[in-house]
Amino acid sequence: MPVLGYDLFAEAPAAEADSDESSLETVPSGVQFDTIVCPARPEGFESAFLGQHAWWAIRIGSVNLPKIRYLATYRVAPISAITHYGEVERIEQYTGGDAGGGKYKLFLKGDPIELPKPVRLGANVNLKPQSPKYARLTEILQASTLDDVFG
Repeated sequence: MPVLGYDLFAEAPAAEADSDESSLETVPSGVQFDTIVCPARPEGFESAFLGQHAWWAIRIGSVNLPKIRYLATYRVAPISAITHYGEVERIEQYTGGDAGGGKYKLFLKGDPIELPKPVRLGANVNLKPQSPKYARLTEILQASTLDDVFG
C-alpha cells in the first residue's frame, strides 16, 4: 500500500487542539514571543474564531500564560497559511468535555484581524503548525512564509 500513497500502519496525526504538554511547557531561554499560533480547520475557524472571537482547548504551559498577548490561526490545507490574528482579552481555564490539565480558552478583544498578506508555507514544510506554536506578532506581520516565523 505505501506504493499507492497509503501507509496503513502510520501513526494518526494528533488532533488540532491537543498536543504533548511538554512541547509547550517551557520555551528555550532567550526566545521571545507574544503570540500563540493555533492550527484551525475550516469549521472551527468559521464558528469559533470568526463567530465567537475565541479559541479553546489549547494546551499552554502555565509559565507562558502571562506572555501571550495575541492569538493567530494557521488555516490548514487547502489554505495552508496564517491568515488572521487577534488581541487576547482574557485567558480562562478550559472546562469543556475534553478538558484536561493545562488547557485554556482564549477570548479576543473585538473582531479578528485579517493579515494584509497570508503567511504561507515556505521551503520547510515541516514548520506548519500541527499543534500550538509560539511566535512574535511583529515577525508574523513582516513574514512571507512560515520559514520567516518559525525557521
